[in-house]
Amino acid sequence: MQDEMCITSAAAAAVFAIDRQRRLVESLIGSAMTLSALARAVEMPLSLAHYHVARLLALGLIEIEREERRAGRAVKHYRAAAWRFFVPAELLPGLPSAGLNQRMRAALDEHLVRSLEGMIFGHDGKFVSMQLRRRGNQNGNSMELWLDIGLSRADSAQLMAELRGVVDRYRTRGSPTEPQHLVHVAMARL
Repeated sequence: MQDEMCITSAAAAAVFAIDRQRRLVESLIGSAMTLSALARAVEMPLSLAHYHVARLLALGLIEIEREERRAGRAVKHYRAAAWRFFVPAELLPGLPSAGLNQRMRAALDEHLVRSLEGMIFGHDGKFVSMQLRRRGNQNGNSMELWLDIGLSRADSAQLMAELRGVVDRYRTRGSPTEPQHLVHVAMARL
C-alpha cells in the first residue's frame, strides 16, 4: 500500500467527486474487506458495490489484498491502493463538498422536523445572528449555527485554529463502531 497516490487521470479524479464511489475507497483505507462487508459498510446493494469495485480496480484506486480459497469462487479482500490520494485541482470535475452538503442538509432537516419550534433572528447590538429554537428541552442529534461577526485578522486566525483544534480532538476520539456524525465547520471572509 502506497503512502500517497497522485491521481493523474480525469476518470480516477471523478471518483473523488462522487460521494458513493469516494466512500467505497475511503472505507478500504487501512483495512481490507470482502465485497459483502464493503457493501454493508457503505449501505449499498451488493450488485451496485460489485459494479463500482470493478471500476475502482480498473482505475487502480483499490486492489485485491488476498483471496480466500473455498468451494466455488474465491472470496476476495479489497483494500485501497494508498493511505492518501492527491487529486490535482485541474482534474477535479467538481468539489466533493456538493454531495456532503446534500447529506448534511438532509440529516439536519430530518432532525429539525422532529425537534424544531422555530428560528430566532436577532441582533445583539453588534452582530446579526440566527439560532434554532427547539421544542422543550430537546437538544437532538444536530445543531446549526450561523453568525456574521466582525473579526480582526488575528481573531479570525485564532478562531480558525481553535475550530480546527476542536474538530481534530474529536476526530482522534472517533470510532467506526460508534454512531457516525457528519461534521462541517466552515468560516469565510465576506
